[in-house]
Amino acid sequence: MRATTVADPNSSADATVTLTPAIDYAGLLAAARFLEQSCFGPATASLAEVQQLGIDGYLQQQFSLPASVIPTPADNSVGALQKWTLYNYTAAPDQLRQRVIYALSQIVVISTNKQIYADAMLPWMNILSQQAFGNYKDLLRDVARSSSMGKFLDLANSSKPGIRGANENFPREAMQLFTIGLWRLNSDGTLLTDANGFAIPTYDQYTVAQVALALTGWTYATAPGATPRSHNNEYHGPPMETRPENHSTVAKTILGVTVPAGQSVEQDLESFLDIVMNHPNTAPFIAARLIRSLVMSNPSPGFVQRVAQILVAPVGTCKPLSLRSSRTSRHATIRRP
Repeated sequence: MRATTVADPNSSADATVTLTPAIDYAGLLAAARFLEQSCFGPATASLAEVQQLGIDGYLQQQFSLPASVIPTPADNSVGALQKWTLYNYTAAPDQLRQRVIYALSQIVVISTNKQIYADAMLPWMNILSQQAFGNYKDLLRDVARSSSMGKFLDLANSSKPGIRGANENFPREAMQLFTIGLWRLNSDGTLLTDANGFAIPTYDQYTVAQVALALTGWTYATAPGATPRSHNNEYHGPPMETRPENHSTVAKTILGVTVPAGQSVEQDLESFLDIVMNHPNTAPFIAARLIRSLVMSNPSPGFVQRVAQILVAPVGTCKPLSLRSSRTSRHATIRRP
């Protein structure tokens, strides 16, 4: 542009003026809020990415990224594993996956209080990574068969009565923490009460004992070079192996459903998973916990109900970061649209 002076109209000078667009503070705040929910907090680069791609575009990009690897520490120490985990949480490109891994780890729990070496933790961690955008029933199946859970909740070498006996640790926690919870719920996650206003338990000790019988017959994988045994020693990495001779084949009654006699180890596990995945508590119970990990700490009943309804929606109607299932078998899924 050219500028002149009033005092001397013949005097002028050229100048360049750069106009900077106003900062879109509303858009910036929306992007930052979204990143607080879908990763571990906004950064300059991720803010720019969300603003450029939009939320749907950013989600599609995140869904397409390969899973970041957690290497086996050379010293097999949990400390080294924790450092790698923290690095992935803060610096890995697949931030959405890392955030979902963290959310799932708060539901399907194990602990370094018992898993004192990295190799005992890694199968569980890898399953959460592989199934972060997958099917919740598949995740539970993989976790149940993992050496991590075999050790942490003593499912490995649980046997029918007369051999070692059926261990009840995993059956109890699989219901209490991983699927249906302690108390019956309405579809919006609020407590379902009886005529006297008291909370209604979802299961009792008899149910725990029946599930324990159904889940007998698993042992650690056979270590390379070792001879398979009826009860293998602790070995981590591959999924656990079945030992039919240690499995209780009697009929079981679980949450009002009869599991027929004569089923295999794998069939009884599948029956148990079908029963808990189709229980009316599972949708609101898991929905509330995912909302608290990914969105907000105090979701309203309406919010919980909306997410729970997505969990049981027909296949093909799910949205990003949603749960869905088939109509016949509730298979919760966190996945792309």
